[in-house]
Amino acid sequence: MTTWDWRNSKRTRPENKMFGRLTLPQMIFAGVLGVGGGIYIYQPIFEQYTRDQRALKEKSPTAQEPEDKKS
Repeated sequence: MTTWDWRNSKRTRPENKMFGRLTLPQMIFAGVLGVGGGIYIYQPIFEQYTRDQRALKEKSPTAQEPEDKKS
């Protein structure tokens, strides 16, 4: 029969091994940092896309339909 040892109790529980040694605040910080970094890196691509869509909408003749067509 084995005895319970309080020093090894944290190491043997499977729920403590799920995320390794990171605590919840560290995981939240890492997630926020990752999302913020992704937005920072892809921001020029998003801005170029909105500029292209705006220019395409202004050039498109179907975007401005006459209001005479009333059903």
